[in-house]
Amino acid sequence: MYKKILVPLDCSPADEVVIEHIMKLANLHQSHVILIRAEEEHPYGLHHDGVARSKDYMESVKRRFEAASIRCEVVLAKGDPVQSILTNAETLGCDLIAMATHGHGAFMDFLLGSVSSAVRHATHIPVLLIRQP
Repeated sequence: MYKKILVPLDCSPADEVVIEHIMKLANLHQSHVILIRAEEEHPYGLHHDGVARSKDYMESVKRRFEAASIRCEVVLAKGDPVQSILTNAETLGCDLIAMATHGHGAFMDFLLGSVSSAVRHATHIPVLLIRQP
């Protein structure tokens, strides 16, 4: 049913809940998983250490999927996270976007913004939201 699943990660503990869920779903459907980390560019350029840590983290998650015999690739994107997720989901032909939510609540989402909310409102691709406990 799901051939390509895009999984945006933010290198936080919230990732774990979506990783565990998608490992099971991808095994069930023999899906190709695409992990994406989208970072906004700092006005003075991205800090090199942060980029290196993100890359290392994403590669370690990729290895977990591959160890479970799940085809997986990593995309590191610069720019607005919402737009990066939407563009990559379309370009790569994904048929599911699976994201963890932080569960801030409506007021905090209003103050901080919510990537998951913006993505679900802007795409025709099904979005699976998994709330962090």
